[in-house]
Amino acid sequence: MLALPPDASHFTAGAIAGHLLAQVHGRRRRERFGHDMLAAGFDLFVAAFRARTGKRLSVRNVLPGEWRVNDGVFAYSAVVDDDALERWASLYRGRATVVPIVPDESAEVARLALKSRVNPARFGGLFTFSGFVDWRVLWGGLDIGWRKDTALRWMLEAYNRRAAVDSRGDALRVRLTDL
Repeated sequence: MLALPPDASHFTAGAIAGHLLAQVHGRRRRERFGHDMLAAGFDLFVAAFRARTGKRLSVRNVLPGEWRVNDGVFAYSAVVDDDALERWASLYRGRATVVPIVPDESAEVARLALKSRVNPARFGGLFTFSGFVDWRVLWGGLDIGWRKDTALRWMLEAYNRRAAVDSRGDALRVRLTDL
């Protein structure tokens, strides 16, 4: 199982997600962890939207690492390489709104590479992995009326449900007793 940092309540949700990701080794396992954590963030997005508006928000996982929300696409890659950059550039050519989600340490490289591959007028920026997690926990909690620790626990429980389906055993699940 993955362990939360000591005194997790003193960290941002994104820092906690980064701490957990650092415990995951191997490209495929890191991709799986990232996908499941971001999917749990979208689960929180849907729940918060319903709590705030009373309406249902459709978030579709159209491909591994790609979620469609209305006319936009959030696209995640655990590695910023030529394949990921081409995938994001092709999405920009076909969609009104594209938000790449990139590893924290690759944000500047991804931003510069995308600005050179897509129309600057269509490039609205990107999220880092930890920035996306922070965004979802902050706004999800505010929309529902929860404290940060409650929203984070909800999202990590949603992550654990996904990880239980996608992995063998408890290797990628998060031990929540410390939260």
